[in-house]
Amino acid sequence: MTPEIFNLVFKILPDNAIVMFAGLGEPLLNKHLATYIHKLKTRNISSCIITNGILLTPQRQQELITAGIDQLQISYSGVSTKSLNLIIGSGRHKSTLDSNLQNLALNRPPSLRVQLNFVLFNGNQVELPVVTDLANSWGFDIYIRRAHNRGGNCITNQQEENIKSSCGICAAVTFVTADGKILACSNDVEESSYFKSVTSTTWEDIIAWKKQLLLRELQFKPCLKCNDDYRWLILDYLSVDKNKKSINHKLR
Repeated sequence: MTPEIFNLVFKILPDNAIVMFAGLGEPLLNKHLATYIHKLKTRNISSCIITNGILLTPQRQQELITAGIDQLQISYSGVSTKSLNLIIGSGRHKSTLDSNLQNLALNRPPSLRVQLNFVLFNGNQVELPVVTDLANSWGFDIYIRRAHNRGGNCITNQQEENIKSSCGICAAVTFVTADGKILACSNDVEESSYFKSVTSTTWEDIIAWKKQLLLRELQFKPCLKCNDDYRWLILDYLSVDKNKKSINHKLR
């Protein structure tokens, strides 16, 4: 995301929002991240980066901490070469990753929350106790979830669901692509759920669009095969009542 697109996103964001820099792709490849985080802080907007941790060098850590990063989430779903090959493409990066995380454990400020994300897939369950021990030794949180098929774009060992309901993820999260397109889902690689560009909308328009997606149970191509547990968990939390055309929890 270029500074020009970021500034447009920044302009429409509400105060006290939470911004997550994540993939598809590795967010730490963007050299402007620290500048973006610092600017978000001027409006009390929290920031989080989801990363594989390979580029989270001591120097980059200090840049982000100085800028005011609130949370770092690091993908860490195994310790074996097989698991690491699936997650980050090569097991040879493990020593770099662990060195980065050890440095982070020693130097992070108390205000910075660090979380290891462990995704359960076929074969890595036996590695969870080791990763849990590592997280505890570093003073990091650990979050565990099942692998999902990214809207049918990946194969998992999860049982496929009979998809009949809408999705709560699009209500809870506003997905903005690197070029400023607003989508209902980050897994929509064909952009079938495209709403508007950040160049031509307001936050109020986005919330109204989200509400209609929920109440009318509109679905897009990725929704038809998606088996992400979050879509139903968030729907339950929002307490959507189609008959009354209401949502009991305020959309953000």
